[in-house]
Amino acid sequence: MTDLESIVQMKNMSRRRFFKKSARRLLYSDWVNQILAFVIVGAFVVGFNYFGTSVSLVIENLTHNIPLAGAFMCAFAFLSVVFVIPMLYGLVLFEIKAVRGEKNMISDVFSAFSDSELLLRSYNVFFRVFIISVLCFLPSFAVYFFGEFIYGEFVGALNFSIGGVDVASFSLNTLFVLLLYLGISLSCANFVGLYISVDRCDLTVAECFYTAKLCIYRSRGELGKTALSFFPLFVVSLFTMGFLFVMYTIPYMFITFVMFSKYLYDKNNFLMNSESTQLINQDFVNNPKGSI
Repeated sequence: MTDLESIVQMKNMSRRRFFKKSARRLLYSDWVNQILAFVIVGAFVVGFNYFGTSVSLVIENLTHNIPLAGAFMCAFAFLSVVFVIPMLYGLVLFEIKAVRGEKNMISDVFSAFSDSELLLRSYNVFFRVFIISVLCFLPSFAVYFFGEFIYGEFVGALNFSIGGVDVASFSLNTLFVLLLYLGISLSCANFVGLYISVDRCDLTVAECFYTAKLCIYRSRGELGKTALSFFPLFVVSLFTMGFLFVMYTIPYMFITFVMFSKYLYDKNNFLMNSESTQLINQDFVNNPKGSI
């Protein structure tokens, strides 16, 4: 049993509650530094896109060329993604240092720009995260598309109701929620892969995500519950014009998943090392002369 599991048992709480409580404590202890890091990333994304929208409006008013204005808007949106991906990579590094108790600085957010290999690695990591996320949520998107555009147009007239409730529509909505939860549970592995990719630059991105699959064995459900537990806070944040998102919700969620990912990765290494030690000891007992 790892030290962390012993602490969780002593405090009589689930790992989900333990990590969320620890994340809040870490956020409160370094509030200014934490919020500033997320404000910088958020301000860059919003400011860059607003600037692109303003430029496209000016071009449209001067040239009356709507396709050209749209092309400028798309170009600025693409550039914002190009710049924000390395910043998100650096943001993970920033939080890893915070969780470990190391000195983290705002400059960590821009660390991927300091090395061409890190820059390319950040794009590789987030492209893999994007592909996996699309695949995880593809079934729920398919059910939603069928319910909105196919069932409503062609099958809706043949509905079967019980007590005024459309059975088919209710079944589709239920299936959508279940598949959405499944997608959340499966996509949570992305964050573990992201954590390992930033923490272990000596491994390839493919090796990091494969290690993440080993780390989340029997923990997908708990990771999914952790993600869903932030849903009420997200709903409340919608009524604050994004203020609560940046000042509390996103940093809180980010730190929680970094802590959870670190725990799963450390636990996986602990188990592998324990198994290796047992195999070496067993080999020594069976063949003492041939053992190293």
